[in-house]
Amino acid sequence: MKRISFMLMLILVLAGCSKNTEEVIEKESFSEQAANTFIINEQNFEVIPFFNEYTNFTNGEYLDEDERIKSFSDIVVKPLSEEIYGNSYGLYNDPQLSAPTNLQKLQDSLIELSGEYPAIKSIIESGLSDAVSMLKGEDYKLYIVPFNPDYIYGSQATKGVSGFAAGETGSIVLFIDPFNYTEESLKAAVVHEYHHSVLLASGFFQGNKQTLLDWILIEGKAEAFAKTLYPQYESYWLEPLNPDTGAKVWSFIEEKSKKLFRDEDLETLYLGSTERGFPELSHYRIGYQIMENLLANFPELGVEEWTYMDSEEILKKSKAESLFEGG
Repeated sequence: MKRISFMLMLILVLAGCSKNTEEVIEKESFSEQAANTFIINEQNFEVIPFFNEYTNFTNGEYLDEDERIKSFSDIVVKPLSEEIYGNSYGLYNDPQLSAPTNLQKLQDSLIELSGEYPAIKSIIESGLSDAVSMLKGEDYKLYIVPFNPDYIYGSQATKGVSGFAAGETGSIVLFIDPFNYTEESLKAAVVHEYHHSVLLASGFFQGNKQTLLDWILIEGKAEAFAKTLYPQYESYWLEPLNPDTGAKVWSFIEEKSKKLFRDEDLETLYLGSTERGFPELSHYRIGYQIMENLLANFPELGVEEWTYMDSEEILKKSKAESLFEGG
């Protein structure tokens, strides 16, 4: 099952990409952190700090870029993939899991992240408690992974947190920048990915039913869930598209949703398209606008009801087409 990304870095700006891999890294110790388990309303959760693999990587000495990239894959990416998917090839094309070039910043981040871990675990548990109170799910594992220090813009744009729900595996990965995250941004990410996990495990794509509209509404539902729990939560990817841009994006979605789902179409909305006049994260914005309109028109709908509601029914009830008629 395709994994869902929560703001996996747009306009990724590589910092220090010409860094000499022979640079001496200041070796500092950090406190070992163990996994923590807890139960909320009969659901079992395990929070797992995925730090040791990164530390082993930063402690290595690499003669060239190729060796650094291969070592990161062998030491970090493949073991994480094995943990989540049971194979070594489940993680690919994820900017967060490209080999960091700034090893000193990664080392600093690991030390800070380790120190912040008790607070992070507490915030995650609080967010999960909020989520479970609104929507029943299964048992989940949450992996805490350092935010790739090369992506300066990404950390600032997402307030230090991004992540993904690994389909039906029951695993959630959270990339955290200990210097930029806030309690609000971490809770919002946790409940967003929790909602993805619950929805995908329900068989939402049963019978291999996938359309571009489905993927857009998956994001819209997760954002609506976070906003329901945290009304004061704000992010730039919730800002509505202007009427003309919205009409262009919606026309693209309508056309592509008549055909078999293609990753390239979702990527066009995710990254944006200068040629088409699409801003980045158009799918988040359109998806949230549709859900926001649905809930405004039908405030009596419960979270479970709209979570599992079919995409076509959501379109009809939200009057989505009228939202994107253009200026």
